Amino acid sequence: MSGRYDNIVNEYEDGESTTTLGRKYGVHRNSIALALKRRGVVNFRGKRKTKIDYELAEKMYIQGMSAENIGLKLGITAGALIHGLRRRDVPIRSRASRYRWDVEEAISMYNSEIPTKEILKKYGIHNSTMMKAFKKMDVNIRSRDNWISKNRSNQKCRRLKYGKAHIVVQGAIITGALVRPSKCSECGVGTDKAIGHHDNYNKPLDVRWLCDKCHLEWHRNNKPVEYAP
Repeated sequence: MSGRYDNIVNEYEDGESTTTLGRKYGVHRNSIALALKRRGVVNFRGKRKTKIDYELAEKMYIQGMSAENIGLKLGITAGALIHGLRRRDVPIRSRASRYRWDVEEAISMYNSEIPTKEILKKYGIHNSTMMKAFKKMDVNIRSRDNWISKNRSNQKCRRLKYGKAHIVVQGAIITGALVRPSKCSECGVGTDKAIGHHDNYNKPLDVRWLCDKCHLEWHRNNKPVEYAP
């Protein structure tokens, strides 16, 4: 163990930062700092003893390397690197350009009321990733009130179209008034999830039991009679 601490002291005195040593040995940088203090490292102030090569950092940044990757190479954080580059009047890339997916296009789609699911599917990202980026870009996030009002509107449309037909069928199955068969009434294929299909939503108990394929095919080529209150 003492040999490991000796290596840490030697590497620190050679110019390595506590952050870099912490990543290398799998401990927090404060643990490295404490170990150095206990071994009497002189002039230790918890800061890097050597200067950052900002000329190299500027060159790598202009070539397109991310601040995070440059920071890992130089042993500093991305924020500290950006701060140092700004003091050298280096033009900092916009936040949108730091992402691997087109944030500006995603924001445009989002502001155009395109469903969030379609945006996520296009870029292959998680919702939390997109929302975090949008907040950093000061995008006006859709309020939950708007979502609820639109969702309620959709539910109202469904009620006007279907009435209570689906609810009546579910209740009839529970009470035994309707029995779900094990075969499709159209093609005769066995299925344990036959769908109670309505040709007319005004007749909730008048159903035909179809498999998924036949049910989809019927609705693709036909239109049921909508509910008339």
